[in-house]
Amino acid sequence: MISQRQIEFRQEYRSRIIGWYDGYFHVAIIYAMGAAAFYIYIEHISHSLSSSPTCSSGQCTSTSCTGR
Repeated sequence: MISQRQIEFRQEYRSRIIGWYDGYFHVAIIYAMGAAAFYIYIEHISHSLSSSPTCSSGQCTSTSCTGR
């Protein structure tokens, strides 16, 4: 069970934050930040994959081409 002291603390704490805090807005911000980070990571991955050197000419000295 919750003690009376803890009940009073929760009531007082919630009365201080209820005016400015919105849980749905908080969740939306967290998801937006995650989606933005995910987009940036995917862009970096796709950029690094698309900028791989091609070795068809035989002049490539990259370690990914020569295996050294």
